[in-house]
Amino acid sequence: MADADHLELAEAFLEEARCDLKVADILIAHIKPRLEESVRRGEADDEVFYLGRRTLYFLQQAAEKLIKAYALVYFAPMEESLKKHGIRLKTQIDAKKMGHDPHDKLVRLREEIVENRGSVMAIISGSAGVFERAFNELSKLLPDERGRIEAFKEAFMNTAYRPLVDDLSRTLGEFKWKYMLKKEPPCLDGLAVLESMRGKLEEALQEALKRFRDATEKLNPHQDLLRSLVEKTKMGERDRREIETLLQILFGEEGERALRVILSQVYVFVFGITSSCISWYVNGGRYPDAGGDEGKRGLVTEIRDAIWSDIKNIEGFRRELDLLAGAVEEGVEFALLLTGNTLLQDSDASQ
Repeated sequence: MADADHLELAEAFLEEARCDLKVADILIAHIKPRLEESVRRGEADDEVFYLGRRTLYFLQQAAEKLIKAYALVYFAPMEESLKKHGIRLKTQIDAKKMGHDPHDKLVRLREEIVENRGSVMAIISGSAGVFERAFNELSKLLPDERGRIEAFKEAFMNTAYRPLVDDLSRTLGEFKWKYMLKKEPPCLDGLAVLESMRGKLEEALQEALKRFRDATEKLNPHQDLLRSLVEKTKMGERDRREIETLLQILFGEEGERALRVILSQVYVFVFGITSSCISWYVNGGRYPDAGGDEGKRGLVTEIRDAIWSDIKNIEGFRRELDLLAGAVEEGVEFALLLTGNTLLQDSDASQ
Protein backbone atom coordinates (compact mmCIF):
# COMPACT_ATOMS: atom_id res chain seq x y z
CA MET A 1 0.00 0.00 0.00
CA ALA A 2 1.09 3.61 -0.44
CA ASP A 3 3.53 5.29 1.93
CA ALA A 4 2.71 8.41 3.97
CA ASP A 5 4.09 10.86 1.37
CA HIS A 6 2.02 9.32 -1.43
CA LEU A 7 -1.10 9.37 0.74
CA GLU A 8 -0.64 12.99 1.77
CA LEU A 9 -0.25 14.08 -1.85
CA ALA A 10 -3.22 11.93 -2.91
CA GLU A 11 -5.41 13.60 -0.29
CA ALA A 12 -4.28 17.01 -1.59
CA PHE A 13 -5.26 16.03 -5.14
CA LEU A 14 -8.66 14.87 -3.87
CA GLU A 15 -9.30 18.20 -2.17
CA GLU A 16 -8.38 20.11 -5.34
CA ALA A 17 -10.66 17.83 -7.37
CA ARG A 18 -13.57 18.58 -5.04
CA CYS A 19 -13.02 22.30 -5.63
CA ASP A 20 -13.00 21.81 -9.41
CA LEU A 21 -16.29 19.93 -9.15
CA LYS A 22 -17.84 22.76 -7.12
CA VAL A 23 -16.87 25.28 -9.79
CA ALA A 24 -18.25 22.98 -12.50
CA ASP A 25 -21.52 22.64 -10.58
CA ILE A 26 -21.91 26.42 -10.46
CA LEU A 27 -21.42 26.62 -14.24
CA ILE A 28 -23.77 23.69 -14.88
CA ALA A 29 -26.50 25.35 -12.78
CA HIS A 30 -26.00 28.59 -14.73
CA ILE A 31 -26.14 27.11 -18.24
CA LYS A 32 -28.68 24.34 -17.61
CA PRO A 33 -31.84 26.30 -18.59
CA ARG A 34 -30.29 27.56 -21.84
CA LEU A 35 -28.69 24.15 -22.46
CA GLU A 36 -32.08 22.46 -22.24
CA GLU A 37 -33.54 25.06 -24.57
CA SER A 38 -30.63 24.60 -27.00
CA VAL A 39 -31.19 20.82 -26.99
CA ARG A 40 -34.85 21.37 -27.85
CA ARG A 41 -33.85 23.68 -30.73
CA GLY A 42 -31.07 21.34 -31.82
CA GLU A 43 -28.30 23.92 -31.67
CA ALA A 44 -26.11 25.60 -29.04
CA ASP A 45 -26.15 29.35 -28.60
CA ASP A 46 -22.86 31.12 -28.01
CA GLU A 47 -23.15 31.33 -24.22
CA VAL A 48 -23.82 27.60 -23.91
CA PHE A 49 -20.94 26.86 -26.29
CA TYR A 50 -18.36 29.00 -24.46
CA LEU A 51 -19.45 28.32 -20.89
CA GLY A 52 -20.05 24.65 -21.71
CA ARG A 53 -16.44 24.33 -22.85
CA ARG A 54 -15.22 25.88 -19.63
CA THR A 55 -17.43 23.51 -17.65
CA LEU A 56 -15.81 20.60 -19.46
CA TYR A 57 -12.42 22.09 -18.61
CA PHE A 58 -13.18 22.04 -14.88
CA LEU A 59 -14.63 18.54 -15.15
CA GLN A 60 -11.44 17.44 -16.93
CA GLN A 61 -9.38 19.03 -14.15
CA ALA A 62 -11.34 17.11 -11.52
CA ALA A 63 -10.98 13.83 -13.41
CA GLU A 64 -7.25 14.43 -13.87
CA LYS A 65 -6.68 14.99 -10.16
CA LEU A 66 -8.84 12.05 -9.12
CA ILE A 67 -6.91 9.71 -11.38
CA LYS A 68 -3.58 11.07 -10.12
CA ALA A 69 -4.73 10.48 -6.53
CA TYR A 70 -5.65 6.92 -7.45
CA ALA A 71 -2.32 6.32 -9.19
CA LEU A 72 -0.37 7.68 -6.22
CA VAL A 73 -2.10 5.34 -3.78
CA TYR A 74 -2.20 2.15 -5.81
CA PHE A 75 0.35 2.21 -8.60
CA ALA A 76 3.33 4.06 -7.20
CA PRO A 77 3.84 1.33 -4.55
CA MET A 78 3.08 -1.37 -7.13
CA GLU A 79 5.75 0.09 -9.40
CA GLU A 80 8.36 -0.23 -6.64
CA SER A 81 7.29 -3.79 -5.84
CA LEU A 82 7.45 -4.82 -9.50
CA LYS A 83 10.93 -3.30 -9.83
CA LYS A 84 12.15 -5.54 -7.02
CA HIS A 85 10.97 -8.51 -9.08
CA GLY A 86 12.61 -7.31 -12.28
CA ILE A 87 9.49 -5.84 -13.92
CA ARG A 88 9.82 -2.21 -15.05
CA LEU A 89 6.79 -0.32 -16.29
CA LYS A 90 7.32 2.14 -19.13
CA THR A 91 4.44 4.35 -18.02
CA GLN A 92 5.52 6.89 -15.40
CA ILE A 93 3.54 6.92 -12.15
CA ASP A 94 4.93 10.26 -10.94
CA ALA A 95 2.02 12.74 -10.67
CA LYS A 96 3.97 15.54 -12.38
CA LYS A 97 5.13 13.32 -15.23
CA MET A 98 1.56 12.12 -15.84
CA GLY A 99 0.74 15.65 -17.03
CA HIS A 100 -2.75 16.63 -18.14
CA ASP A 101 -3.67 13.27 -19.66
CA PRO A 102 -3.43 10.71 -16.83
CA HIS A 103 -6.51 9.07 -18.38
CA ASP A 104 -4.38 8.12 -21.39
CA LYS A 105 -1.50 6.98 -19.20
CA LEU A 106 -3.84 5.01 -16.95
CA VAL A 107 -5.06 3.07 -19.97
CA ARG A 108 -1.48 2.37 -21.04
CA LEU A 109 -0.56 1.42 -17.48
CA ARG A 110 -3.40 -1.07 -17.35
CA GLU A 111 -2.28 -2.60 -20.63
CA GLU A 112 1.26 -2.98 -19.28
CA ILE A 113 -0.03 -4.70 -16.16
CA VAL A 114 -2.23 -7.01 -18.22
CA GLU A 115 0.73 -7.80 -20.50
CA ASN A 116 2.71 -8.73 -17.38
CA ARG A 117 -0.27 -10.36 -15.69
CA GLY A 118 1.48 -13.70 -15.46
CA SER A 119 4.43 -12.17 -13.65
CA VAL A 120 2.22 -9.99 -11.46
CA MET A 121 0.07 -12.94 -10.44
CA ALA A 122 3.18 -15.07 -9.86
CA ILE A 123 4.33 -12.44 -7.35
CA ILE A 124 0.93 -12.38 -5.67
CA SER A 125 0.53 -16.16 -5.75
CA GLY A 126 4.01 -16.46 -4.30
CA SER A 127 2.46 -15.30 -1.04
CA ALA A 128 1.04 -18.80 -0.76
CA GLY A 129 4.53 -19.93 0.22
CA VAL A 130 4.47 -17.55 3.18
CA PHE A 131 1.31 -19.17 4.51
CA GLU A 132 2.55 -22.69 3.78
CA ARG A 133 5.75 -22.09 5.74
CA ALA A 134 3.88 -20.43 8.60
CA PHE A 135 1.38 -23.28 8.88
CA ASN A 136 4.17 -25.87 8.81
CA GLU A 137 6.07 -24.04 11.54
CA LEU A 138 2.90 -23.73 13.59
CA SER A 139 2.41 -27.50 13.38
CA LYS A 140 5.87 -27.99 14.89
CA LEU A 141 5.21 -25.47 17.65
CA LEU A 142 1.81 -26.98 18.50
CA PRO A 143 2.22 -30.73 17.90
CA ASP A 144 -0.98 -31.56 19.78
CA GLU A 145 -2.92 -29.41 17.33
CA ARG A 146 -1.20 -30.77 14.21
CA GLY A 147 -4.23 -32.59 12.85
CA ARG A 148 -6.49 -29.58 13.30
CA ILE A 149 -3.84 -27.25 11.85
CA GLU A 150 -3.36 -29.39 8.72
CA ALA A 151 -7.12 -29.66 8.16
CA PHE A 152 -7.54 -25.95 8.69
CA LYS A 153 -4.60 -25.10 6.40
CA GLU A 154 -6.30 -26.97 3.58
CA ALA A 155 -9.61 -25.24 4.25
CA PHE A 156 -7.98 -21.83 4.53
CA MET A 157 -5.99 -22.10 1.29
CA ASN A 158 -8.88 -23.50 -0.75
CA THR A 159 -11.76 -21.52 0.77
CA ALA A 160 -10.23 -18.11 1.38
CA TYR A 161 -6.76 -17.47 0.00
CA ARG A 162 -6.90 -18.99 -3.48
CA PRO A 163 -10.42 -17.63 -4.25
CA LEU A 164 -9.22 -14.13 -3.33
CA VAL A 165 -6.21 -14.49 -5.62
CA ASP A 166 -8.45 -15.84 -8.39
CA ASP A 167 -10.82 -12.88 -8.04
CA LEU A 168 -7.87 -10.50 -8.33
CA SER A 169 -6.58 -12.36 -11.37
CA ARG A 170 -9.96 -12.12 -13.07
CA THR A 171 -10.13 -8.41 -12.22
CA LEU A 172 -6.75 -7.81 -13.87
CA GLY A 173 -7.86 -9.71 -16.94
CA GLU A 174 -11.31 -8.17 -17.38
CA PHE A 175 -12.36 -5.94 -20.24
CA LYS A 176 -9.69 -6.65 -22.83
CA TRP A 177 -11.74 -4.87 -25.46
CA LYS A 178 -10.06 -3.00 -28.27
CA TYR A 179 -10.26 0.75 -27.92
CA MET A 180 -9.06 3.85 -29.68
CA LEU A 181 -7.50 6.66 -27.72
CA LYS A 182 -9.38 9.54 -29.32
CA LYS A 183 -7.56 12.86 -29.49
CA GLU A 184 -10.40 15.29 -30.16
CA PRO A 185 -14.13 15.65 -29.36
CA PRO A 186 -16.61 14.15 -29.23
CA CYS A 187 -15.19 12.57 -26.05
CA LEU A 188 -18.33 11.70 -24.12
CA ASP A 189 -20.18 9.59 -26.66
CA GLY A 190 -19.06 6.46 -24.76
CA LEU A 191 -21.01 7.13 -21.56
CA ALA A 192 -23.51 4.37 -22.36
CA VAL A 193 -20.62 1.91 -22.72
CA LEU A 194 -19.20 3.11 -19.42
CA GLU A 195 -22.53 2.56 -17.69
CA SER A 196 -22.81 -0.94 -19.16
CA MET A 197 -19.29 -1.88 -18.09
CA ARG A 198 -19.94 -0.52 -14.61
CA GLY A 199 -22.99 -2.79 -14.37
CA LYS A 200 -20.90 -5.83 -15.31
CA LEU A 201 -18.29 -4.86 -12.74
CA GLU A 202 -20.93 -4.63 -10.04
CA GLU A 203 -22.23 -8.11 -10.92
CA ALA A 204 -18.71 -9.54 -10.68
CA LEU A 205 -18.19 -7.74 -7.37
CA GLN A 206 -21.36 -9.17 -5.87
CA GLU A 207 -20.26 -12.69 -6.84
CA ALA A 208 -16.86 -12.11 -5.21
CA LEU A 209 -18.49 -10.76 -2.06
CA LYS A 210 -20.68 -13.86 -1.79
CA ARG A 211 -17.62 -16.13 -1.99
CA PHE A 212 -15.93 -13.90 0.59
CA ARG A 213 -18.86 -14.15 3.03
CA ASP A 214 -19.00 -17.93 2.64
CA ALA A 215 -15.26 -18.18 3.37
CA THR A 216 -15.32 -15.97 6.45
CA GLU A 217 -18.31 -17.88 7.86
CA LYS A 218 -16.44 -21.19 7.57
CA LEU A 219 -13.15 -19.84 8.92
CA ASN A 220 -14.42 -17.57 11.68
CA PRO A 221 -14.49 -20.28 14.43
CA HIS A 222 -10.77 -20.93 13.84
CA GLN A 223 -9.35 -17.42 14.09
CA ASP A 224 -7.14 -18.54 16.98
CA LEU A 225 -5.01 -20.61 14.60
CA LEU A 226 -4.62 -17.76 12.16
CA ARG A 227 -3.63 -15.42 14.98
CA SER A 228 -1.07 -17.99 16.09
CA LEU A 229 0.57 -17.68 12.68
CA VAL A 230 1.45 -14.09 13.57
CA GLU A 231 2.10 -14.45 17.27
CA LYS A 232 4.05 -17.72 17.46
CA THR A 233 5.85 -18.27 14.16
CA LYS A 234 9.09 -16.67 13.04
CA MET A 235 8.90 -14.59 9.87
CA GLY A 236 10.12 -11.33 8.38
CA GLU A 237 8.28 -8.08 8.98
CA ARG A 238 7.03 -7.95 5.38
CA ASP A 239 5.56 -11.47 5.62
CA ARG A 240 4.02 -10.68 8.99
CA ARG A 241 2.33 -7.55 7.68
CA GLU A 242 1.05 -9.50 4.68
CA ILE A 243 -0.59 -12.08 6.92
CA GLU A 244 -1.94 -9.40 9.28
CA THR A 245 -3.47 -7.53 6.36
CA LEU A 246 -5.16 -10.65 4.99
CA LEU A 247 -6.48 -11.50 8.47
CA GLN A 248 -7.90 -8.01 8.73
CA ILE A 249 -9.58 -8.33 5.34
CA LEU A 250 -11.06 -11.66 6.40
CA PHE A 251 -12.15 -10.87 9.93
CA GLY A 252 -11.92 -7.12 10.63
CA GLU A 253 -14.94 -4.86 10.87
CA GLU A 254 -13.91 -3.26 7.56
CA GLY A 255 -13.11 -6.56 5.86
CA GLU A 256 -15.95 -6.68 3.36
CA ARG A 257 -15.38 -3.03 2.54
CA ALA A 258 -11.68 -3.78 1.96
CA LEU A 259 -12.54 -6.42 -0.63
CA ARG A 260 -15.03 -4.08 -2.30
CA VAL A 261 -12.39 -1.34 -2.48
CA ILE A 262 -9.74 -3.64 -3.92
CA LEU A 263 -11.94 -5.20 -6.60
CA SER A 264 -14.05 -2.16 -7.52
CA GLN A 265 -11.04 0.04 -8.28
CA VAL A 266 -11.05 -1.42 -11.79
CA TYR A 267 -13.84 1.10 -12.45
CA VAL A 268 -11.15 3.77 -12.60
CA PHE A 269 -9.55 1.85 -15.47
CA VAL A 270 -12.89 1.62 -17.27
CA PHE A 271 -13.37 5.36 -16.82
CA GLY A 272 -9.92 6.06 -18.22
CA ILE A 273 -10.55 3.99 -21.32
CA THR A 274 -13.87 5.60 -22.17
CA SER A 275 -12.97 9.23 -21.45
CA SER A 276 -9.26 9.62 -22.13
CA CYS A 277 -9.82 12.28 -24.83
CA ILE A 278 -11.37 14.61 -22.25
CA SER A 279 -7.82 15.95 -21.74
CA TRP A 280 -8.39 17.87 -25.01
CA TYR A 281 -10.39 20.39 -22.98
CA VAL A 282 -7.28 21.50 -21.06
CA ASN A 283 -6.75 23.82 -24.02
CA GLY A 284 -9.96 23.45 -26.00
CA GLY A 285 -12.07 24.41 -23.00
CA ARG A 286 -10.56 27.85 -22.53
CA TYR A 287 -8.65 28.93 -25.67
CA PRO A 288 -9.84 29.74 -29.19
CA ASP A 289 -7.57 27.04 -30.61
CA ALA A 290 -6.25 23.75 -29.29
CA GLY A 291 -3.75 21.10 -30.28
CA GLY A 292 -5.22 18.62 -32.70
CA ASP A 293 -4.25 15.14 -33.84
CA GLU A 294 -0.71 14.77 -35.22
CA GLY A 295 0.23 18.28 -34.12
CA LYS A 296 -2.38 20.06 -36.24
CA ARG A 297 -4.02 23.15 -34.76
CA GLY A 298 -7.30 24.81 -35.56
CA LEU A 299 -10.02 27.00 -34.12
CA VAL A 300 -12.42 25.32 -31.71
CA THR A 301 -15.27 26.80 -33.73
CA GLU A 302 -14.25 24.50 -36.59
CA ILE A 303 -15.40 21.49 -34.57
CA ARG A 304 -18.34 23.21 -32.88
CA ASP A 305 -20.72 20.30 -33.55
CA ALA A 306 -18.35 17.78 -31.95
CA ILE A 307 -17.92 19.99 -28.87
CA TRP A 308 -21.68 20.53 -28.73
CA SER A 309 -22.08 16.75 -28.59
CA ASP A 310 -19.95 16.72 -25.43
CA ILE A 311 -21.74 19.73 -23.93
CA LYS A 312 -25.05 17.87 -24.23
CA ASN A 313 -23.51 15.04 -22.16
CA ILE A 314 -22.13 17.30 -19.40
CA GLU A 315 -24.62 16.20 -16.73
CA GLY A 316 -24.08 12.52 -17.49
CA PHE A 317 -20.33 12.96 -17.28
CA ARG A 318 -20.71 14.89 -14.02
CA ARG A 319 -22.64 11.93 -12.54
CA GLU A 320 -19.88 9.54 -13.60
CA LEU A 321 -17.35 11.81 -11.91
CA ASP A 322 -19.30 11.42 -8.67
CA LEU A 323 -18.88 7.65 -8.98
CA LEU A 324 -15.22 8.03 -9.87
CA ALA A 325 -14.67 10.35 -6.91
CA GLY A 326 -16.40 7.89 -4.61
CA ALA A 327 -14.22 4.99 -5.78
CA VAL A 328 -11.01 7.00 -5.45
CA GLU A 329 -11.93 8.59 -2.11
CA GLU A 330 -12.88 5.25 -0.58
CA GLY A 331 -9.67 3.72 -1.87
CA VAL A 332 -7.53 6.51 -0.41
CA GLU A 333 -9.37 6.36 2.91
CA PHE A 334 -8.88 2.61 3.10
CA ALA A 335 -5.17 3.00 2.32
CA LEU A 336 -4.89 5.61 5.08
CA LEU A 337 -6.52 3.27 7.58
CA LEU A 338 -4.20 0.42 6.67
CA THR A 339 -1.11 2.62 6.74
CA GLY A 340 -2.04 3.87 10.18
CA ASN A 341 -2.59 0.29 11.33
CA THR A 342 -5.91 1.36 12.85
CA LEU A 343 -7.58 -1.62 11.22
CA LEU A 344 -5.15 -4.20 12.56
CA GLN A 345 -7.00 -5.41 15.63
CA ASP A 346 -6.05 -8.02 18.19
CA SER A 347 -7.79 -11.38 18.32
CA ASP A 348 -10.27 -10.31 21.01
CA ALA A 349 -11.39 -7.21 19.10
CA SER A 350 -11.94 -9.07 15.85
CA GLN A 351 -14.16 -11.82 17.23
